[in-house]
Amino acid sequence: QTTATANTLYADTFQVVITDGFGCMDSVSVTLTEPAAFLPVISTTDLQCNGDSSGVVSVTLSGGVGPSTYLWDDAANQTNASATGLIGGTYMVLITDSTGCMDSASGTVIEPGALSLSIANNIPVTCNADSSASAAAVIVGGTSPFTYLWDDIMVQTDSIALNLASGNYTLAVTDSNGCTFSATTSIGFYVTASGVSPICGGICDGSATATTTGGASPMAYAWNDPQNQSDSNATSLCGGNTFTVTVTEAGGCTGVDSVSLTGNTVLNLSINIKDVTCFNNNNGEALAIVSGGSPPYTYLWPASGITLNQITGQGPGTYTLILTDNGGCVKTTTATIVEPAALAVSSTVVSTSCNTSGDGQISLVVSGGTAPYYYTWDDPNTSTSKDVTDLFTGDYVVNIVDTNNCPLDDTITVTAPNGLALTGSFTTDTGNNSGAAWVVVSGGTSPYSYAWSVTSSTNDTLYSLSMGSYTVTVTDDNSCSSILTINVSDVENPMFQATYEGTLDDFGRSMDEVTGGGFIITGFTSSFGEGGTDVYLVRTDANGNYMWSKTYGGSANDEGNSVIETSDGGFIIAGYTMSFGAGESDIYVIKTNSSGDTTWTMAYGGLSDDRGFSISELSGGGYVIAGGTNSYGVGETDVYLMEIDANGALQWTKTYGGAGFDYGYSVQQTTDNGFVIAGYTYSFGAGDANAYLIKTDNLGALTWAWAFGGNADDELNSVRQTSDGGYIVAGYSKSFGNGKEDVFVVKTDNAGVQTWSKTFGDSDIDIARSVAESSAGGYVIAGSSKSFGSLSEKVYLIKIDANGDEEWAKTYGGAFHDRGWDVIQTADQGYAIAGNATSFAESVTAGPREFYLIKTDYLGRSNCNQNIITSTVLDTSALYSTFVITPGVGGGGLSTNTIATANPTAGGSLCFKTTGIGDGKRNITKQGDLIVYPNPNNGKFSVSIMMDLRDKDASLRVFDIKGVVVYSDTDLGTGNVAKQIELDNIDNGMYFVQLISKDGSITKKIICQ
Repeated sequence: QTTATANTLYADTFQVVITDGFGCMDSVSVTLTEPAAFLPVISTTDLQCNGDSSGVVSVTLSGGVGPSTYLWDDAANQTNASATGLIGGTYMVLITDSTGCMDSASGTVIEPGALSLSIANNIPVTCNADSSASAAAVIVGGTSPFTYLWDDIMVQTDSIALNLASGNYTLAVTDSNGCTFSATTSIGFYVTASGVSPICGGICDGSATATTTGGASPMAYAWNDPQNQSDSNATSLCGGNTFTVTVTEAGGCTGVDSVSLTGNTVLNLSINIKDVTCFNNNNGEALAIVSGGSPPYTYLWPASGITLNQITGQGPGTYTLILTDNGGCVKTTTATIVEPAALAVSSTVVSTSCNTSGDGQISLVVSGGTAPYYYTWDDPNTSTSKDVTDLFTGDYVVNIVDTNNCPLDDTITVTAPNGLALTGSFTTDTGNNSGAAWVVVSGGTSPYSYAWSVTSSTNDTLYSLSMGSYTVTVTDDNSCSSILTINVSDVENPMFQATYEGTLDDFGRSMDEVTGGGFIITGFTSSFGEGGTDVYLVRTDANGNYMWSKTYGGSANDEGNSVIETSDGGFIIAGYTMSFGAGESDIYVIKTNSSGDTTWTMAYGGLSDDRGFSISELSGGGYVIAGGTNSYGVGETDVYLMEIDANGALQWTKTYGGAGFDYGYSVQQTTDNGFVIAGYTYSFGAGDANAYLIKTDNLGALTWAWAFGGNADDELNSVRQTSDGGYIVAGYSKSFGNGKEDVFVVKTDNAGVQTWSKTFGDSDIDIARSVAESSAGGYVIAGSSKSFGSLSEKVYLIKIDANGDEEWAKTYGGAFHDRGWDVIQTADQGYAIAGNATSFAESVTAGPREFYLIKTDYLGRSNCNQNIITSTVLDTSALYSTFVITPGVGGGGLSTNTIATANPTAGGSLCFKTTGIGDGKRNITKQGDLIVYPNPNNGKFSVSIMMDLRDKDASLRVFDIKGVVVYSDTDLGTGNVAKQIELDNIDNGMYFVQLISKDGSITKKIICQ
């Protein structure tokens, strides 16, 4: 090798020659040695007995470089120099010294041959009668010498045992290495009984077997078990018993042996139940109770897979448990967890005798749960009894708990008889103590008694009164009382008819009474403003005198359809605009102050036609508007509802309807803070157009919708929620009634389900455009009629009772076309109607339309603006009457002005404009109107009649529903006739008051109660 280091060298002496760069050389020698060679020496220790594991193999090492490690190939891979506990065989060890040099060696553990022992019987015995037999050991293998040990009674120790009787014998042999072997032999006819004990207590499935040695077949077996079985194998044996078998062989020799069978105790299983404490709870429990068998036990509840001895949190039901003991014995049982019936309570309430009495009672009947029950009431005494007394009207909450603390709350209402409700009315004292005051009573328990503050009268009506206050105390049959004060005035309620006109058409659509007196009217005008039509707002005082007016809009057409006074004292108008907004027309809302000055305006809508027809202020602030939209929704047009805040910011919009034309004309917030809308629908219902009533929640989500009507056109123009929580709606119908179109009124419950419907009118066109609830009970409806006037359209006002029956009807207007659009009840209990008229233009013939305002008293009576002439109806029976106007004192100009016009309704008024006597609206009242009050009554009532001179032979009568006359009067007189009628000894019910004259008759219905 030519490197500085020489590798892979063996033991020897080596020389290296070194030469530098100048050729100078030198040399050196190195001697390498090696350790002594491995020399392993193996020693062994052999086995003493066949099958033993006491062998040892050891290695002794010389050479190598210590220390060394060892690894044997026995089953335990021992690592010492000696491997111990070995069975017979050859074992190798791998030896490694500290330098990694390895060597191996092996050694063999010798196992002696197996010892085989058998016994030869030399002298058999017969029938086990003597002890002459012998037995000898026969040994193969082992290491001699051997020692012997027999188990006979003499405990013999030779290889041959002598003098043996019949039986089984065992010999133990030990060789010189101490290895022991044994063998057994049987001598003579011998019987051995063995058995298999039952595993599960209480189950007799044990068995016993008799085994014979010797004897001659056949064998006869006799067991002493309950079945006295006779086979060698006895079955169905119960544990805990000893069974003996006697076997007789063919030669008559017998053998007897016994075997004892053990047995576990019976596996017993039951379940302890804890029932559910309260109905619909899940706190039931089931616990396994186990005894006997062989522990440990395993549990399985199959329904849930639970493997514990207990289940908790369970509801009512039947539960199965499978129990298995350590021996595999199985026991199955079921248990039922029950729950109490649901706590339930019924109550019996004794109402208070009066609204203010504290004598109400509640009695409870409680069922279900687990008695006893405990009670806590929220009455003033926090009662804890089942029944409570001394209660006032109201809701009472009782908390009931049973003995398991299961709760039930119930709210029970203690009511009173319908409380006394008093409605007072009066007629004005026009001088000479001509006033009257009367009270109408409802509720309570009749009969009623009356006590007036200023007189000893005990009647429900006082007559001949001057202006002043009259207080009446009404007491019912339960001694419940209520007090009412009636103020009789000496000035008539303002009654007038007024128009507000320009040179062109002006249309009145909506009105409201203003706080402090007077009215606000909206519509649209062609006479004033900037556009084709502009929104028009007119303010009047309480007597209809013009105060101011405003217009709003742009260069196109803009219309106002609805106006209300707002809570801030200003006004808000809803309509539509073609001057502003995004579409063909948009909903137009104008907010003003109390002087009509604009606060803000807004336009709402899409790219098509959107119009607003009704606006209502919300109890929480802001406004809701109803109308129609062609921009949104699913149909041709849809009902459109929107909410805006107090500043006009849009909050949300909703549409309602189907594929056809659907429109909303009236909206009101309801007592549940939702909304009700009335209009028409071509999408739903039986006819072309159907009356459409919609109810929503406070966010406009649909609650329900109804379509009313028949096979023709029917439409709703107005809706109001009534004091009973239902709704009253009004419009017109072509499906029902007498004429081309009739006033259509529907009353519903709070779910919109129709309670009743009525039509009003005659042979021509009669339309309702507004409805309001009256404080006198029932409802008032305004619109227009062509049936009562033939040649012209009149404002039409109808008063109906709560059942929809007409109480009175009036028409107003002049010789031409006049319409009513909106009606309200005023603070003085009269009524005001807004609309438009053509009868009072500057020309006697039909002229431009004007805003028209009518103010009536509570019976619908009204005057014209000025009453400076006397007008006489010449023929009240004629369809057309000629009115001759005669100038009064101081008049001048035209001596007469004859106008042929339609006859007004009874008690209605006909106003017209004359020329040459001074401009003014003249009032003409048709004679013969019949007014009955109070109604309902207790048989005592007043009748007011305006009698013409020609009716001096008229008569008055009262008859019941069978036509039986209970009152008559033929001496009525003429002029203003007032009659006080008292019907004695009559039954409660419906009666009819009839006025009969030469021109016909008038009949009014009354209720006596």
